[in-house]
Amino acid sequence: MTSIPKEISQLQNLQTLYLWKNQLTSFPKEISQLQNLQHLYLGENQLTSIPKEIRQLQNLQTLNLWRNQLTSFPTEILQLQNLQHLVLRDNKLTSIPKEIGQLQNLTSLDLAGNKLTSIPKEIRQLQNLQTLNLWRNQLTSFPTEILQLQNLQHLSLGDNKLTSIPTEISQLKNLQYLNLQDNKLTSIPKEISQLQNLQYLNLQDNKLKAELWNLPKGCHVNGAINCNADGAQCKSPKPSN
Repeated sequence: MTSIPKEISQLQNLQTLYLWKNQLTSFPKEISQLQNLQHLYLGENQLTSIPKEIRQLQNLQTLNLWRNQLTSFPTEILQLQNLQHLVLRDNKLTSIPKEIGQLQNLTSLDLAGNKLTSIPKEIRQLQNLQTLNLWRNQLTSFPTEILQLQNLQHLSLGDNKLTSIPTEISQLKNLQYLNLQDNKLTSIPKEISQLQNLQYLNLQDNKLKAELWNLPKGCHVNGAINCNADGAQCKSPKPSN
């Protein structure tokens, strides 16, 4: 499907719309007239931009733009004040605007599979954020701004180019899932043991030389060296090349 009928705008009670895996090359502006729409899925299309009309969807809670052809962050969505779930995974984004902090109700943000080299400091304003996915980008340093996200539970930084993790990671008291797989880490700060809610830690495909000690009980660890995780299931890392 390369287009949708304009008559869709008459479905004024529509709350969820799936247009997943079609051949749309432009955002159907008729959608912007669906004032009660809450969940919009446009993944796996060929969208290169988002029109300003999308800001009319003030009841939108979920916007999924996974695997399109976006080369810049669609700033038009920054006006969607009720947005809770935003997926921009597998596009071609190189930066995130500082205005991202305006989306105060976001609980999950998926930016995996882009070309990001940094994260704006304003992301720390997203105090309701629980899930942040930055997998497979081009980050060379840990984005310290996220250390102020006190409600963060799920953090994925795998497949980047990180060389170290700050000791301040202990500030993420509610963190349950931490994925640091496939980076360039040679050690992990001992302060990670202070993450008492941590349930899953992935360190595979790094170059770890140090040991991990005193991780929270029940924490499942992949890719650790001789870790004493008080009952955790630990696996040896792959040999470094």
